[in-house]
Amino acid sequence: MYSGAVNGRMKVSQILTVTPNLLWRCQAIQWETGSTYTTWAKGGCAMAATAMKGKLVALEYSFRSKDSQLVNSNVGKSPLTYTHGANQVIPGVESAVEGMMVGETKHVVVHPVDAFGPHDPNAVQEVHKHKLPEDITVGTRLRLQDTSGQDLRPTVLQVKDHTALLDFNHPLAGKTLFIDLNVVGIE
Repeated sequence: MYSGAVNGRMKVSQILTVTPNLLWRCQAIQWETGSTYTTWAKGGCAMAATAMKGKLVALEYSFRSKDSQLVNSNVGKSPLTYTHGANQVIPGVESAVEGMMVGETKHVVVHPVDAFGPHDPNAVQEVHKHKLPEDITVGTRLRLQDTSGQDLRPTVLQVKDHTALLDFNHPLAGKTLFIDLNVVGIE
């Protein structure tokens, strides 16, 4: 049996289980809460791995709005997998996940500056309808490209006779996000 502290927050125990596949029973106890996380792994305990720069992290998440309405979730679906420290997820999530271990969960509040930025009123623009797909309606997210080929996803705010008002901000720009995170894998 191996026992030791990881990051000063978790105590990890490894017990070799007598099975044909030589599985390890991996258990971690979070010091602050006393919560216990247990998993089975072949060849050693993955729970000792912590999220840090360069590690491939797999997350389950649920984004909620200020009024607790579910905005987006991948729980029960494929986890979000990203390379930690490579700016592949919003900064507020990356900093919250830093140092977390497999099986650890966390609720975080991410302010706009660490999420999708503030809502920029200059990103709301009036565009001639002849430059847009036919039959656009208010609330539609369009798929467009600028002159350099960059993909744009504006939301239609208003449709007039000859123009449409488009919001090029991310739909969550300017919003505080309430996120539940669960680290399901680290490699």
